[in-house]
Amino acid sequence: TADGVREKAAVPLQSLPFREDWKEGLYADGLKMLMDAGLYRKEADAMLQTWWNGYFETHGLRVFWIVPREQVDAVLPLEVTPAPDRIERVIVGRSEILTPGFEKRLVADFAEDTGNGNDNRWAHDRFFPAYSARVRQLNEASGESAGLPVAPGAGTEPQAALSEAGIPVP
Repeated sequence: TADGVREKAAVPLQSLPFREDWKEGLYADGLKMLMDAGLYRKEADAMLQTWWNGYFETHGLRVFWIVPREQVDAVLPLEVTPAPDRIERVIVGRSEILTPGFEKRLVADFAEDTGNGNDNRWAHDRFFPAYSARVRQLNEASGESAGLPVAPGAGTEPQAALSEAGIPVP
């Protein structure tokens, strides 16, 4: 649309064939996205190479987008002295998508946990608080929430969860 927001689109992931050359296509798409947003080729390469292992070589489904410049400037004001001719700021947003199959796996894995925290295969994953909260939601919806391990801050507001984890929040 004129304001840069795209219409909704359904992507039938199960019907897409596996492509042996997925890395090349993904890298090319990432470069284009970042360069279209204002980065030079070397900057876009550096960003993709920095993210590659954590974002593209690990299990999961992720959606990436460029955060609109107006939002970036509103949330992270920047003033440079002396003022340059031009400033380009590119921030990439990312969402982790939990597929129904992955959610079933999480529920099963959390159900096997004996409660000491070390038995849960996700206990040391950076998304453990989010996984714990999601499993609790799924089990409450099905009436089976008793006895699940709960990560510190799971199911609370982000600032509260950060504070409980000992991370200073402004």
